[in-house]
Amino acid sequence: MSIAWLPDQIAAVAARYQHRSDFRAGDRLAYNAASRWGLLKTVCAHMDRKPHPIDWTPERIQIEALKFNHRGEFKSGALPAYRAAHRLGILDDVCLHMEPLRRRRRGIAKQWQTKRERKAPSRAFVESAIEDGTATYSDKWHAAAAKPVRQSTERATAARRS
Repeated sequence: MSIAWLPDQIAAVAARYQHRSDFRAGDRLAYNAASRWGLLKTVCAHMDRKPHPIDWTPERIQIEALKFNHRGEFKSGALPAYRAAHRLGILDDVCLHMEPLRRRRRGIAKQWQTKRERKAPSRAFVESAIEDGTATYSDKWHAAAAKPVRQSTERATAARRS
């Protein structure tokens, strides 16, 4: 059963909250009705903005970045600090201590002759990646799909004979 919200009812509910985010979390139906009616600015005019919990200074960003060894870890583990570093233009500076992630396939890029070879990694590469424990799901799929040419030729020949 849906409630038909009137503007006066929405204003009365909104008056109980000090912050817009509290209004949205506390009474989502009234908040959505205010949004649909286009009344959010008027019913939330008395509300204050919540202060940001942390004011990111370059020093605080550096302290947070020191907890991580790679940029990806920094981004996933402390996204607000990462964004602040990017916004302030100091991301490269705070990440100097981090180890670069090396792409596994960089060294074998020159051995490919065609686009088809480039898309499917070589069987030797996939087997070594599986042994190292660095293989991804797609690498394992390519390993299962790749068959030695000789073996498939022998099967075809055997199938023709029988």
